[in-house]
Amino acid sequence: MSGRIGIIYRGGIFGLATLFSISLSAPTAPAIFAPPTASLGPAAPVAALRSEEKPIRKAEILVFEAPAPARTEVGVHIVLEPGWYIYWTNPGDAGLPPELRWQLPEGFKASAPRYPVPEKIRYGGLAVYGFHDEVLILGEISAEHSPAAGEKTPFTALLDWMACRESCIVGRETLTVSPAGLTPAEIRRAGDIRSRFSRRFPIPADGSLATAAATVTKSPRGWIVELSFSGEPASRIRDFYPHPIEGFVIDHSRISVSAGRVRIPLTPSSASAGLAVVSGILIVDSTGYEIKVPVRSGMDSPG
Repeated sequence: MSGRIGIIYRGGIFGLATLFSISLSAPTAPAIFAPPTASLGPAAPVAALRSEEKPIRKAEILVFEAPAPARTEVGVHIVLEPGWYIYWTNPGDAGLPPELRWQLPEGFKASAPRYPVPEKIRYGGLAVYGFHDEVLILGEISAEHSPAAGEKTPFTALLDWMACRESCIVGRETLTVSPAGLTPAEIRRAGDIRSRFSRRFPIPADGSLATAAATVTKSPRGWIVELSFSGEPASRIRDFYPHPIEGFVIDHSRISVSAGRVRIPLTPSSASAGLAVVSGILIVDSTGYEIKVPVRSGMDSPG
């Protein structure tokens, strides 16, 4: 396997998003970098780390039920070695999200991936989102036409990842499964893994959590988006993990919550940048709620 993989540092002490590209010649010779800290600076190589270290213990495609003619529920299950973590779909102030690319037979397509609620992990003045120990990424494979009876149609996924501990490594896994060839015991095992993760996925916000339109305050130092919530759960909001916002760098380390209000510092990447909606996961107690809030036209603030 060969290609180029970028390491991205967003906002925080490094200013606007910066892309550092590296070559990755083979999964057995991973590229190794120091984690993003103020003392090391971006993408500082770590020669002392053993190159044979492999942060991913196991990666596999799970099938949760006997495949139906039109669709198959699947998951990519990743088990990490102790101390290592990989990133969420929005990595935060630094890092790269996993990239999952399906290679499917003609007439099949994959849904968008669904991630559990991540952890917020802090390094000095930076905040990133990721998963220690293990993660399950859910999806669905659908077919335009039903496969022939007994046909063992293989599903293959290429998983590009960045994992970090004292340093960061990038790599790729090639995963394959033939759903029609799985045994009942293998499908039961996959279902047990999904059950273990069932409470970790975000759920839609219910009517008890009311949201006003987001407001924006603009100044030469950047923008502040404020989300205001009402209802009994508003007082129990602990954090907000935003999805990426195209055209903006989010300062994740400075996202704050107080009295039912979430403040999100942004830096536009150009003078013409516009903001129509803010979405992400709102953390209320230990539950993550998916929200999507329209943005009201902003006001200018001096200084």
